[in-house]
Amino acid sequence: MVSVQSRGRPDERRDSEMTIMDLVILARTTPVEATRFRHGVGQAHHAEYLSDSIKSALFASQSHRTGTRLHIVLEAGTGIPRTLTLDGDVIGDLGELTETGIIRSLADALDQTTNLVQGESVALSTGIIVSVLAFEPALRALGDPSGLIGGAGKEGVQDRPRFLLQPDGTDIRELDTAAGGVFVMSDHVPMPRKIAKSLIRRGYAPLSVGPRMLQTAHCITLIHNEFDRSPLR
Repeated sequence: MVSVQSRGRPDERRDSEMTIMDLVILARTTPVEATRFRHGVGQAHHAEYLSDSIKSALFASQSHRTGTRLHIVLEAGTGIPRTLTLDGDVIGDLGELTETGIIRSLADALDQTTNLVQGESVALSTGIIVSVLAFEPALRALGDPSGLIGGAGKEGVQDRPRFLLQPDGTDIRELDTAAGGVFVMSDHVPMPRKIAKSLIRRGYAPLSVGPRMLQTAHCITLIHNEFDRSPLR
């Protein structure tokens, strides 16, 4: 399990280097078919939530966030589940940074990768990495030294702090947030209880970003804020 450490004063914190931050969104109701994805804005699966999450995860004022990767797992529809990865270090041209522009880039990524088979991964000119992986395999692939899922490197998921966003979790302000780690969350549809329990059993510590239920994009902003405030950042 992930240990919870008191923040204390800045000079009392342990001297360590921050590791990569991986943000994983399980978008359970968002279809993998490009046409349905494009038409999903404002519909039941609300693809527009992903646009807001991307902007919160990877962009700041007049800059983008390095050391941060966002993984969006799509499992709905008749197609093979896919994971879309956007890396702040190598972000490409997503076109307009508007809801319409970002949704178009994601849909185009799905459209261009329909021929991929299970386990394959490809990096597109937009900087989006598309991997044919469902939720559980995507989490495992984050620790794959072969570079699958955005070049995870030699440091595996098991070696980093792992968190699952939950309303009743430990308050993020009680953690040593200089350690980076993996943060798993759902989109506008709550994480299924069975999946949440399984993740907790495997070492993902329940984590709360505040007393109120917030949208995914807002949760990501608050996570970033805690890292931004840390003198070890």
